[in-house]
Amino acid sequence: MAISVGKASSKIPVALSLASFLTGAAWADIFTGPVSKYYLDNGGGIYVVRGTSVVESFPTAYGGGYGEGVLAVSETIRTRARYTFSEDLQAGEYTLSGNPTGHSYFTPRIPELFYSIYDGTSDGLNNYFVEHGQFFFSGVYRTDYYWQNPELLFTAGPYLTGIAYDPTNNSLWISSPGPWIQDYSMDGTLLAEFDSGNPSDFGYYLGKNTGLGLDPADHTLWITSDLTSVLRQYSLDGATFGELLQIGRPDGLPPGAFDSGEFQEPVPEPATFLLLLAVIAATGFQIQSSPRRRVQHRKL
Repeated sequence: MAISVGKASSKIPVALSLASFLTGAAWADIFTGPVSKYYLDNGGGIYVVRGTSVVESFPTAYGGGYGEGVLAVSETIRTRARYTFSEDLQAGEYTLSGNPTGHSYFTPRIPELFYSIYDGTSDGLNNYFVEHGQFFFSGVYRTDYYWQNPELLFTAGPYLTGIAYDPTNNSLWISSPGPWIQDYSMDGTLLAEFDSGNPSDFGYYLGKNTGLGLDPADHTLWITSDLTSVLRQYSLDGATFGELLQIGRPDGLPPGAFDSGEFQEPVPEPATFLLLLAVIAATGFQIQSSPRRRVQHRKL
């Protein structure tokens, strides 16, 4: 239920997102959807999108609601609470097909966090999440595999809404309603950024540029666009860096805010990782020459 777009992506009218929701099947033959499985969490359940439709769905089984509103996906699915000011919100682990493993835990309390978190990601060993609710600089945190022992890595922009791990350079893509999508090293150095063309009328708006995920099959970024369950895909290729590739709402994905989204991100073996670094180095000039990159090389 979408349309492919070209280089004028940053100037797409706001009405395009609404049109994709209203016109229904008229764009179904153009929207191809993600190549890999895109796991989306709305608190009450987890929906798995592949291609143009939901291919699996299952309810949360441990705490539900805001207690399981954030997920990370690697060898298993691990949920955690959206709110961090309480220690009585239970979450747990699932197989990739949605079966509870029986391993449950409580989300650690982080008193310094102002409000909540929207999204999580994983590198296969650690999980990461972004703080939402701080007007100036919000925190980017790392935890262990089961969301325990949170530590602040660095701070970024206000009202952070999405995070995705990128194994090609061990970095974190971060989104906000700002509407910038930015790539940070683990020490907080800004590596790259582009305008998503999807700004929010309100900095804290629910469902805007959330559920950020990196599809390992084609190395593209996906986000949930707004409260109508519209998905957006962006290029990370050197020649088309930051361009909006497609937009649409998959069949079977109910309207509402899917604030957490993630692909199963396999961690490459050392030899494969070195090969990926070589590819990045070879294409680095193309990416740096893109006007959408706007790298500032600063620590926040």
